[in-house]
Amino acid sequence: MTYVPESMPQPTTMEAAAYAANIGFGSIIVNVEDRFFASHVPVFIDISDGSAKELRFHLAARNEMVQALNNSPHAVVIVRGPDGYISPKWYDHENVPTWDYAVVQLEGEVATLNTPALKAHVLELLYKFDPDFKVRDAYIDQYLSWIKGFSIPSPKIEPVFKLSQDKNKASIEGVLSGLRSRGEDLDQSLAQAIQRWYPSSAHE
Repeated sequence: MTYVPESMPQPTTMEAAAYAANIGFGSIIVNVEDRFFASHVPVFIDISDGSAKELRFHLAARNEMVQALNNSPHAVVIVRGPDGYISPKWYDHENVPTWDYAVVQLEGEVATLNTPALKAHVLELLYKFDPDFKVRDAYIDQYLSWIKGFSIPSPKIEPVFKLSQDKNKASIEGVLSGLRSRGEDLDQSLAQAIQRWYPSSAHE
């Protein structure tokens, strides 16, 4: 669990799951006997019938995390959206610097994908991100020997969105203006996230 102040209203778990699914990349974290393992990989979140049915991912067969998951099949997956420094100069009142971000955490017991399920997972990633690309079936079968696939059925979903939603309208407008003017790599995406998730949440 992550601390989220009550002043920071969050998306619903389904909204958060859809947001994470659209990003499609996450950090898998496992703890085994006080040792942490982390891998950063594509993830596919299967959303149907109004819920997140399963999260699927794969690792290189030689990755130490494969054995770690066999020993301790419980993982946290962190999917990160845009983030950025927020200057207090952008507020209409005295305040301190902070950081805005959009993160979705998913957690659950990990199961191993069998070979047909692993192949389907590789293809679902391909169809999602590069639907016009064609690859020989024989090559995919060969590729399967190099990887191991895993799933987290019905993952617990926790949105952790800190997007200035506790600020008043004038301050949020200042944050949006500041991000757009600064123009660093993620600033435009962060401004879009603020507007998308909290278009009318500013305190009057």
